[in-house]
Amino acid sequence: MEVSDPKKIKNILIVEDNEELATIYSNWLEDGEYTVDIAHSSSECLEKLSDKTDLIFLDRRLPRTTGGELLDRIGAKGYETAVVLITRLRPDIEIVQRSFDGYLEKPITEVELIQTVQTIDDRSEYNETIREWVKIQNKISLLEDVMSEKRQENSTFLQELYSYCNELEEEIGNKNQEITGLFVTPHRIGVE
Repeated sequence: MEVSDPKKIKNILIVEDNEELATIYSNWLEDGEYTVDIAHSSSECLEKLSDKTDLIFLDRRLPRTTGGELLDRIGAKGYETAVVLITRLRPDIEIVQRSFDGYLEKPITEVELIQTVQTIDDRSEYNETIREWVKIQNKISLLEDVMSEKRQENSTFLQELYSYCNELEEEIGNKNQEITGLFVTPHRIGVE
């Protein structure tokens, strides 16, 4: 296993406009000894976000903006914080083209939330190439879950993801067998 600046997740920001749901998530995570802050809007998220933020759980639907737009703003500010989207929305190419580390479909359980934190934390033990490969594999999985076989074959974007994934696999070599536990998996979305 290649190690590159391991980082343990301690500080989590929950961005969720539903105050009751945000509090539930926060309580679950604080029981896991994480420091948790809550933002109910994109502007509040950007105010609370700092270099100390290790992970953001981000609702895709926020007042006056979308989670995708907020992802772009977070990236534009230079933050390299891990982001997991939590939503009732089906993933689409527009959101999958953005940079994020996981995608959870509501409703989620306490176990799924805690496991997701642990999974993202485990990824930090690997080098950037392996972390990128995992992100791309997650995106491929999301799109395959919601696209028919015909749409998959005709999707230029998905074909580009396959190609990029193959390039990363060549660079990684045979290490991909030891990293299968690094995927955020609790998305339950049917094929259209």
